[in-house]
Amino acid sequence: SGLPAPTMTPTRDEVVAAAEAIVERMAHSFNIDVVRFFGWFLRKVFRSIYTGIHVDRRGLEQLRAAAAARRVVLTPSHRSYVDFLIISYICYEYSIPLPHIAAGEDFLSIALINWIFRNCGAFFIRRSFKDDPLYWAIFAKYTEQLLQDRAPIEFFVEGTRSRSGKSLYPKYGMLAVIVNTELDRLLAASSSSPPSSSPPLSPPAPAAPASSATTASMAPQGDNGRGGGDGIATASPSGGGIGAADDDIFLFPIAITYEKCLEAELYSQELLGEKKPQETLQNLYRARRVLKLDFGRINVAFDTPLSLTQRTKEFAAEY
Repeated sequence: SGLPAPTMTPTRDEVVAAAEAIVERMAHSFNIDVVRFFGWFLRKVFRSIYTGIHVDRRGLEQLRAAAAARRVVLTPSHRSYVDFLIISYICYEYSIPLPHIAAGEDFLSIALINWIFRNCGAFFIRRSFKDDPLYWAIFAKYTEQLLQDRAPIEFFVEGTRSRSGKSLYPKYGMLAVIVNTELDRLLAASSSSPPSSSPPLSPPAPAAPASSATTASMAPQGDNGRGGGDGIATASPSGGGIGAADDDIFLFPIAITYEKCLEAELYSQELLGEKKPQETLQNLYRARRVLKLDFGRINVAFDTPLSLTQRTKEFAAEY
């Protein structure tokens, strides 16, 4: 946790100790053996409970091109716990770099699962920390470092799962950090270049998730190994290009829809006033009966990626 509310100014050693504790609790890791095992496990589970996973191939190819040339931020819709898994699973099957997922600290209470998530690239943040300046500073710098390292990032703009199926109002904390990182880069580049008649840069308006694009078929059956997707039949990509490599940040809105949501029964109980179950390994084990059910298919659609550099220049031109 961050620094307590002290009656006197904390010493440097106390601040450093608190910062180290925050980073140790937050930080991700990558273990290729864990990633491969978890990819194999998800393949078995998804084949068991879903009739198919249908993916927008054109958007997937845009993501592949952007991940190779630019800094990429994925912003999926959030309806189910499966959202944490499906994008990484698709990236794994298509040999696209796995995203670093911003996950809530709730998952740290699930023994073993938190270790798997962390070793597959997840990093864990509090639900709210606006009153903790040390935690906010570390979170902002951690996100900036991921962007500097050109590591793909995934976070849910809605902040939490929608129980009604409707999109929730966006939370702008992480999005603000990402936008500010791009603004700092553009301002630094502007100050080092000769003066021009261009108007000064101003912060862009917050970007909300956009609507979904067309989808193509992807069924979890057969075993074709890696590189082309596991039993995935997708439409050929057409149109759209990312261009040459640079330091731009591309935001990829992603719509994930379910024929039947895994937590539909649970959501009904919550809307009737029952308390949300805690995320624990015991409760996860109790829910194993879902492996015998059929939840239909998943549709994953990528909307047109948003260039933060281009949007910033457009905003500056307008004002």
